[in-house]
Amino acid sequence: MKKVMFVNSGIIRGDRIETSSFVQSQALSLSHHWEVIWGLTGWDSTSLKSMFLNILKLRELNKNSDLSIVHAQYGSINSFIAMMATKGKPFVVSFCGDDLLGTIQPGIKWRIREAVAKFLSLVTAFAADHIIVKSENIKRALPGIWHRKVTIIPNGVDTSFFRPLDKLDSRKELGLSNGKYYVLFNHSVGNNLLRKNKPLADAAINKVKLHFPEVELLVTGRVPHHQMPLYINSADVVLLTSLHEGSPNIIKEAMASNVPVVSVPCGDALERITDDSIGYVCPYDAEELADKIVLILKDNRSSTGRDSLIKQGLSTEDVSKKIELVYNLVLSK
Repeated sequence: MKKVMFVNSGIIRGDRIETSSFVQSQALSLSHHWEVIWGLTGWDSTSLKSMFLNILKLRELNKNSDLSIVHAQYGSINSFIAMMATKGKPFVVSFCGDDLLGTIQPGIKWRIREAVAKFLSLVTAFAADHIIVKSENIKRALPGIWHRKVTIIPNGVDTSFFRPLDKLDSRKELGLSNGKYYVLFNHSVGNNLLRKNKPLADAAINKVKLHFPEVELLVTGRVPHHQMPLYINSADVVLLTSLHEGSPNIIKEAMASNVPVVSVPCGDALERITDDSIGYVCPYDAEELADKIVLILKDNRSSTGRDSLIKQGLSTEDVSKKIELVYNLVLSK
């Protein structure tokens, strides 16, 4: 079986891998044909000391593993460490959003950090044998001369994990009221808080309350991953108001669960939400977002998102096949 090293932030604790849930899903979906070697760089690899130690660690791992390919799962420092540690191996990098689009934080410190992150991303994009991006807007952030080695592959969704569940049972398990309407807002944590644009979500919900006083914004962020299907299925609507995204996982997870989505036109929202039976894409306007949420609540509707997601080829199984095609293309050169 061929081996691929996944380089990403995270740690190994005993026999448990702690890293991004979508990266773990991707590894699992590839496991029928590829053995994934984990090159995890800790939770904060931004200091020069951490970079140096991670490069040494991955070089040792590379030397002792019969790797066919190296796949950095994020740009910036992560992909730079992967590039420096595994020179001579076929190299693929996936850009996810902030690594090329920037971080929305005020202050000169963040502008410097953003510039360094993008510079390192561009260096590794130049060195990469192939580039995977999650959406068209990320591709446009790369110089056109490199587009020939770019493939757009959004993150896939584990449709056995994210699936329709009974709304009342889900609410009961989470201790939520059956007498309320819930609009789920995936707030995130840390540096992503501003990007998620919660003030717009709050403004929209305040307007929805004029029609449905019992509506509540169900905010996630520090929710354990294994509980996310319960939260999504407890919601009447999933709301996304981000200032920018790549390919928002929450939209696809809601689709897999047949829960309607109301979103602003960020990332690939327009490509995912293709008709009213899935949800609506609205301008960055609280009134319009509220109108669409009210429409869904009045109809008490579910969505047809799951069928559409599968037709769009965004199950983890279908996405793993697309990634394998990239690997095979790189190895054939």
